[in-house]
Amino acid sequence: MDAATLTYDTLRFAEFEDFPETSEPVWILGRKYSIFTEKDEILSDVASRLWFTYRKNFPAIGGTGPTSDTGWGCMLRCGQMIFAQALVCRHLGRDWRWTQRKRQPDSYFSVLNAFIDRKDSYYSIHQIAQMGVGEGKSIGQWYGPNTVAQVLKKLAVFDTWSSLAVHIAMDNTVVMEEISKWRRVSMDKKVEIMGNTDTSLPESPREPRRVLSVAPCRAGAPWGLRAKPDARWPRSPIPAVIPREESPGSLEAVTWYLTSCFVSWL
Repeated sequence: MDAATLTYDTLRFAEFEDFPETSEPVWILGRKYSIFTEKDEILSDVASRLWFTYRKNFPAIGGTGPTSDTGWGCMLRCGQMIFAQALVCRHLGRDWRWTQRKRQPDSYFSVLNAFIDRKDSYYSIHQIAQMGVGEGKSIGQWYGPNTVAQVLKKLAVFDTWSSLAVHIAMDNTVVMEEISKWRRVSMDKKVEIMGNTDTSLPESPREPRRVLSVAPCRAGAPWGLRAKPDARWPRSPIPAVIPREESPGSLEAVTWYLTSCFVSWL
């Protein structure tokens, strides 16, 4: 593949430590496991997640820009991984598992192609970096979590295959009614309002779309998101946490949020 690039971190994983034995449950993206009886299931779940990290030797961004994202692409890669997980759930389902020496579904390769390091991929480092210019970020400049969320929100408009609405929860607050409106707004209307700060969106008679709700929030802040879907939410959104700064109890807050609020996308 002419778009293949190299990662700096491949050799770091030649050896790895086994899971520590603990009576506490292991949570992975909303799924609960026991380290004593479900170790193989844990490994399979982790191995099925897409991992993006610093790369080098990709085509120059913008034709004359960087050919590596070392030192500035960490948040962009984090955004890619969050979005890739959303697309895997969207097209393959949360229960899908990558299996060695087995042909994967075509949808799996379509998701991968959306993140290849080249300018014509929907969510490539090239697209994110160039779209970030509109957010006041120069190519090669480090992004904060809100910036990468805003950029991915704009790029998602062009991905008609996934038809994924991106909702960004600001001020540490997730407003369920706001997400509900995003689920019903049409693709054409979304293009019109892209970049508009007004959140009063008209409802559309079209089939509700899947929503990725991203909260670029302060870790440790209070949360307010219903954990279980009710009759108004036949398809629940995927909440994603991007801690903006550490504070006392931040790890506990993020752990609680993920275990209590991350619902399986059915």
